[in-house]
Amino acid sequence: QRLQVPGAPLSLPSLGTTFNYAPTVSNTYPTAVYNQEYDGFADFPEYPINLLSDLNAYVGIFTQHFGYVDLTSQQISSAIALPTVGDTTTRYYMIPTANLPLLVPVRLLPLIGDPLVDLLQPDLKVLVNLGYGSITNGWSPGPANVPTPFGLFPTNINPVDVVTALANG
Repeated sequence: QRLQVPGAPLSLPSLGTTFNYAPTVSNTYPTAVYNQEYDGFADFPEYPINLLSDLNAYVGIFTQHFGYVDLTSQQISSAIALPTVGDTTTRYYMIPTANLPLLVPVRLLPLIGDPLVDLLQPDLKVLVNLGYGSITNGWSPGPANVPTPFGLFPTNINPVDVVTALANG
C-alpha cells in the first residue's frame, strides 16, 4: 500500500480523513490506468517530509502531468505493470521517467546545464526516490489499487543500502 495512484483516495489516518475517490470504483469494465513517474498529481511522494521529493513532484506537475498527450507508443509500451490486490479488472502501469523534473531548469543553463545535471542526478535521484519508499524507483512497490497513507520516514529501507546507492551514484 505504498503507491499514490491518480485519483486514489488520499488517506490521512491520523486525522481520520479520506479526501477523494478512485476513478475506477467499479470492476464492470476492464480498465488500464497509466501514470508517469514523478507526476505530482498522479504520483505524489508517500513521505512528504522529504522536501526534495516534494519539490520534484511539484515541478513534475508541469513537466510530466501535462505531457501525457505527447507520449510515444514506445514510452507507453515500456510501462511497468504495478501489483494489485484482490479481484479487480483494473490494471495500473507506471511509465518510467529518465530525468528528474527538478533538474529540468538546470538543463536550460548554457554550456554547464547538461554536465551539471549528469553530475547531480544519480545521487539526487536516490534522495528523491526515498520520498516514495524506494531507492531505485519514483513509485512504491505496494499494490496500486490500495489507498496510500502518508508517512514520516520509510521503514523498509536499510540505511546501508542508501549509503551504497549514494556511493554508486
